[in-house]
Amino acid sequence: MSSFLLTISRYWLSLLGLTVLVPCVISLLRQKLPAPPEACLINTANGDKIDLIYWENSIGRNASNDIVLNYNTISRYHGVISRRRDGWYVTDTGSSVGVFVNGEQIKKTCQIFHGDKITFGGAAMVFETEEGRQNDIRFSKNDLKGQGQY
Repeated sequence: MSSFLLTISRYWLSLLGLTVLVPCVISLLRQKLPAPPEACLINTANGDKIDLIYWENSIGRNASNDIVLNYNTISRYHGVISRRRDGWYVTDTGSSVGVFVNGEQIKKTCQIFHGDKITFGGAAMVFETEEGRQNDIRFSKNDLKGQGQY
């Protein structure tokens, strides 16, 4: 009798394990790819593109920041670029040198738009959004149509 119960429990446990494992594997295979970033910073010194992949992106010299900028003029925790319902914002988190948007130092938080120049210490960046890049492409094609080059 005990060997019979042992045989049944082996099959039952195997079946139970499969019923748990199969849906897990299926959900992993169906997982959506992450959405492409909707904004980025372009380093004006070297042209590097830094994608803004989070709703809040911390910027500074410390390795715990989302975006690490190894410049002597950058504070350990220099600023934050965040996305909100009504747009993108940059915040100075009490840096010693400050954050500048289009040449003007911000006090605490400032809304930023496509094409704005943001300076963290000595690092100048251009803020670009995907929507703004699409509009730039659309406008440049329209400009070329009038010149017979498109």
